Amino acid sequence: MSKGLVQILKKSSTLMIARIIGGGMAFAVNIMIARWFGADALGEFALCMAVASLIAVLLPAGMQAVAVMFVSQYKAKKQFGLIRGYVRAGYSHIAAMSLIGGGLLAIAVVGLSDHLHTRITLISTFAFLIAPALALINFNCGALTGLKQQQLGLLPDLLVKPGLMFVAIAALGLIAGGATMPVIMITICACMWLTALGQLLLMLRYVRLTDAAVDDSGKPAWRKVSLPWIAITLMWDYFIELHLILAGLLMAPGQIGLLHICFRLRVLAAFGIRALYSLVMPDIYAAEAKGDQAGLERAIAKANFLAVGYSLGVCGALLVLGELILALVNESFRTGYLMLLLICASMIPRAVFGPTTAVMSMKGLQVPVVWILAAGIILSLLLCLALFPIYGVSAIAIAYLVSTTFITGVQWWWSRYKTGIDCAIFAPASWLFVRRQLATSFARA
Repeated sequence: MSKGLVQILKKSSTLMIARIIGGGMAFAVNIMIARWFGADALGEFALCMAVASLIAVLLPAGMQAVAVMFVSQYKAKKQFGLIRGYVRAGYSHIAAMSLIGGGLLAIAVVGLSDHLHTRITLISTFAFLIAPALALINFNCGALTGLKQQQLGLLPDLLVKPGLMFVAIAALGLIAGGATMPVIMITICACMWLTALGQLLLMLRYVRLTDAAVDDSGKPAWRKVSLPWIAITLMWDYFIELHLILAGLLMAPGQIGLLHICFRLRVLAAFGIRALYSLVMPDIYAAEAKGDQAGLERAIAKANFLAVGYSLGVCGALLVLGELILALVNESFRTGYLMLLLICASMIPRAVFGPTTAVMSMKGLQVPVVWILAAGIILSLLLCLALFPIYGVSAIAIAYLVSTTFITGVQWWWSRYKTGIDCAIFAPASWLFVRRQLATSFARA
């Protein structure tokens, strides 16, 4: 095995261990809410976090989604002024959009107070309070990853945020003896903002290490690339949140709580892929910036090799332990075992077809990505409506698996057709990479 691959595995193992610990605490938060405050409270918590996550995508105007690409390219070319300009522009967008969104919400709540349900007002208010903190965390994570400071970018989100939430909810349950839903959400909001502000200090300290003057000349390129990513991120990275909101229109809070747990386990399991990609994607973007086609193919193959192996391992583990994990939350959640397997199986096609979304964006094909994702969402919506009367809550899982497979497959085909780059694990470059790794391993053995 090559030294570069070994180094990636070492770094990713650190992030995965952090994710396991942090994910365990985050999962424990869901268990505590379900057991101490009820399944309905868990459902409302899930809806609030889903809405906050979607709002957080809008605040940076898509700049968080392409931060890795721009920052890693500027770093490769030693254009540190552009890095500072990009970071400042991202913060400006978050601040301005937060003020506008907060003002519109206040007007809506005051003007429609007699017509809005208390539950809707509560969820909307706390979602808007949490969203700017999530936006800061996501933006700083992308920028620090582009600077190859993945641990500074990811560890606050992986360990600090769930750790604070775990301690706070445990205190409410054990010390305070319980809490109402507003108190729970105020506590979660405080944990989010403490994490965001701490990470912000780290980011500002790192960026100020360079003496380069702020350069805003890249604004036209930033806007052109980032704006389509608002739709891409909403429809792809937050595909789960869209399904939870859809479930909120069809199901009772208790059913939403079960679906939320299955999706949280999917997010926890898939973070391994995210950690691997966070270590490889800067190399992909840097190779593109330098015009290194061979290096680009090697980096994509490396990402595929690691992601597919990880996905298969995780799905195999859930096949054995999935029912037991669900029972830890609530004994009645055992009925969601098949749903959990369907949802988590979606990792496999996404890993098999490779980082097609990132490659298409890198080549300026953001608009086709939007159309493909929109088609996938429509497909999922139609499947949910058609299957819900037959399969109930499992219809959401079936629709999620089919639509994500459709999206990844079509993106792979379109990317290969338009760019000539085959991102899939079965591409010739990927097989060549695997053969070389095996040859190296045998030679060392």
